[in-house]
Amino acid sequence: MIEHNLVVFTDIDHTMLGPGASVDDVPLAVETFERTGTPVVPVTAKSIFEIVATARILGLWRILPILAIAESGAAVYAEPGLLPYADGQVLVDSKSLEYVDLSEGLPLNVIDRTARAAFRSAGCNPPPRDASEMSAEELSRITGLPLELAGLIGNRVFMKIYYHPDSECKRRAAEILRSLGFHVGVGRNFIHVGKHRGKGAAVDWARHHIPRIRGARSVGFGDSGHDVPMLELVDLPVVIPPPSGEAIRLSRADYIVAPYPAPHGWALVSRFIQLNLHIV
Repeated sequence: MIEHNLVVFTDIDHTMLGPGASVDDVPLAVETFERTGTPVVPVTAKSIFEIVATARILGLWRILPILAIAESGAAVYAEPGLLPYADGQVLVDSKSLEYVDLSEGLPLNVIDRTARAAFRSAGCNPPPRDASEMSAEELSRITGLPLELAGLIGNRVFMKIYYHPDSECKRRAAEILRSLGFHVGVGRNFIHVGKHRGKGAAVDWARHHIPRIRGARSVGFGDSGHDVPMLELVDLPVVIPPPSGEAIRLSRADYIVAPYPAPHGWALVSRFIQLNLHIV
């Protein structure tokens, strides 16, 4: 039985959130989705701790229960009773959440040891810095995020995240780690390293296993190459362009490119979808 006719899977940074954590009309669009029973499910490299903190400014889960895909698809989190089973529980901001572990169970210290060896082999000098060892002030200057959000960046459960300004160093290290079977995301400032199958596999799992969204039509929002596997899977993919340069391209032809970058592009296309599906 379909409990929701539509589900929205969305990246957060540079997709919903703009520069300096700006949100424009995103909270209003989120509220409209939720009031009509449409779950907005973050699918992001952020940890569940970052997601819940960021949800406050995005207006998420004021009506519907928490459902999120964290750490680039390593785990699915939800309020009790939403998931078909649970591998464990975690307390986040005084709220108990269940989770399904989609990773391969590799301990963080093993991921860290392998990543550091890859950085050395890639000739990264100085080596990338572990985000968990950086201060909130440093991370805020790098990302433009408020201190309370920046300070959560290094708090990971399934992945390690490292900062390095040299894109070539990150590219070489990523090639080495991928050859060893690791999932690697290379962003503007950070490189994420984990042992799981990524956002696309996690969205596919959610669509087929979570009763409340099983069989629902799906919309996906993303801005980067990390989001492509997710966008290739959903019924309606939406690409959010960068402030400058070209937007990512998909192999399929039936996708929308928002006319503006985040956050305005996300809010505008959401409004268009809501109007066309008569859910406003």
